[in-house]
Amino acid sequence: MKIKRDLKFEDINMLAIVVGEGELPTTFISHVRKKNVPFLLVTFEGVVVSPELNSESFFRCKFEEISDLFDQLALEKINYIVFCGKMVRPNINLDIINPKSLKILQPILNCFNNGDDDLFRSIISAFNNFGIQTLNIADFM
Repeated sequence: MKIKRDLKFEDINMLAIVVGEGELPTTFISHVRKKNVPFLLVTFEGVVVSPELNSESFFRCKFEEISDLFDQLALEKINYIVFCGKMVRPNINLDIINPKSLKILQPILNCFNNGDDDLFRSIISAFNNFGIQTLNIADFM
């Protein structure tokens, strides 16, 4: 697992912000704007984002189609990602998952019944495998 710690904002081509529930994403996004860092907001099906973010544009995705997210991140030239807000473990329907998504999700699914730390490490590893480095929200606050 690789989390970048020596952040230089000019190194960020485009930041993906995976938005979860709660008020933290709203606060975090305002800090990112103050740093003049370009970003793409991402949220997953079932996540209820803060009403304060209703005017924002999101890339919305399903876990069963996670390959679409990685395709979009590549298209947008995303090189960093940050996770912000509360997310609960989803119910993933393995019957409808596409093969490309299954390849991405398999290592994550293998950690699903482990602790949160193992699960989060496997998620970070999936993004790192696509050349996307994970940042800590504290880097911006």
